Amino acid sequence: MRMDELDLRTYQLLHANGRLTYREVGEKLGINTAAVHARIRHLLDAGIFTRFTAKLSLSYLNGVITFLTGVSGFKPLSPHINELVKSDYIEKVFLFGSNLVMLRLVLPKYDDLGPAMEHICETLRLQDVQLMLPSSMVIGTASVHPKYVGDRELTLLDYKIVNALHDDSRRPLIGVAEELQCSVKTVKSRLDHMIEVGAIEFSADWRLERSSGIPSVVMVDFQPGTSKTELVNTLRCRFGPHIITTAQYSNRPDFMSANCWFPTMEEHGIFMRTLEGMDSVRTANSRIIQSTQIYETWRDKLLQIRAGARGDVDRRLSR
Repeated sequence: MRMDELDLRTYQLLHANGRLTYREVGEKLGINTAAVHARIRHLLDAGIFTRFTAKLSLSYLNGVITFLTGVSGFKPLSPHINELVKSDYIEKVFLFGSNLVMLRLVLPKYDDLGPAMEHICETLRLQDVQLMLPSSMVIGTASVHPKYVGDRELTLLDYKIVNALHDDSRRPLIGVAEELQCSVKTVKSRLDHMIEVGAIEFSADWRLERSSGIPSVVMVDFQPGTSKTELVNTLRCRFGPHIITTAQYSNRPDFMSANCWFPTMEEHGIFMRTLEGMDSVRTANSRIIQSTQIYETWRDKLLQIRAGARGDVDRRLSR
């Protein structure tokens, strides 16, 4: 399936807030409601959008995100990935050419990072390992992970609402209210509060490699002291939503990564040559995404436990 800029902007909007109505998305895109509905339906039917999710925010849980890249010594790699994800902290795996892999880890706390890295490197027999600790992640102009600003524990009803929206964050609230045996007004009030304090995190899972374009992860090293925000804004003015997400990292202050999508290799090449031609850029490398795999983690299991949806309570998760 061939996508365009409106498809990319639709994804960015729904990733930031999966509860946006078709009308609200249409107003932001400048198209009518029927056109928005048709686009989203087409993306779902093509398997590019897979689902819209709601989860407890990592900020609320004090969880840790990190990315790990390396070249695996195994071929084929899939059996070893399948073994690795049983550990329940691997949320996403990007596979590239030459046996290069990038893993998005979601950890309960920083103390888990060392053992997780050791386990991953051993299981996948990784070489040329790079660790990246995100300090900010942005989709469009919105933060991917909201900062929790609340001052109290969520209620049991709150957990039940998030769990009811977990696999379909666009689910009508009347259905959630009927399931939880409360009023729509109550559900909406609690959901609005969780959004306001940053306790809930929306996401739109998708697999760009199922499109006819070029999905990539671009990694950029800058000259020391470069304003990465200013540079990203300059690039966005020219390339728009083709730069889907950007991330900066606390352990690599002169480094940035971006998830990009371009309809052709030629346009992808223009973007890369533009980057490489900037005085503030030392190096820019692109990796074409061959496949994306998404998994449930301890965060999803913990939500089920706190919502009372799992009987096999894991004490390690529920603390």
